[in-house]
Amino acid sequence: MKHLVLGIALVSGLSFGYTLDGKTTTLVGGGVWKEPKGATGKWKATTEVGGTKEAFTVKETLLVYSDKGEEVHKETNDLTLKATGKSEGFYEISEKGKAVGTGYCFHSTCHFDYTAGSEETLHFAKNGVVFRMGSDNSKEGLVAWNGMQRPQHSSEEELQQGQQQQHQGHQHGHHHGHCQHQGHCPHHQQNQQN
Repeated sequence: MKHLVLGIALVSGLSFGYTLDGKTTTLVGGGVWKEPKGATGKWKATTEVGGTKEAFTVKETLLVYSDKGEEVHKETNDLTLKATGKSEGFYEISEKGKAVGTGYCFHSTCHFDYTAGSEETLHFAKNGVVFRMGSDNSKEGLVAWNGMQRPQHSSEEELQQGQQQQHQGHQHGHHHGHCQHQGHCPHHQQNQQN
């Protein structure tokens, strides 16, 4: 299983719905991944985010499982995102002082590109639920993922309310970022698989 980069972009999206005044927010959740040759599986992540709107840190532990439930990959990412430019919503991503990507945000959607060949788009619901969709196209081949995370203190009921709000927004034509068509949104794809 190849190296997946998930959750780096969460930090910027948090500026649109979370308080980042030196406090740490923990998000938990997961989703599914797939490759063109037919390999599939699930992922789980715990993501800790802290800092301010101008400079965030994110530490994420990612566990990747095969379709048989075997753990095939584990990694920890420890990154920093810093606001850049005169316009709000542009970020540079670094790890241990080395640039590893860039990103931008509009309203409740963020998109990030990484120098290692991966990208991720995130949509943030009002109740703190984060819908994630991305891909990695490194030398090992293409892998795509989607899923969701929520604040660690959220209940299952709050999660379901976030999914309903998101679905209603799409039915009423309130689209953001890459989620302009039902088949392209992570939460719609996840619902289709359930």
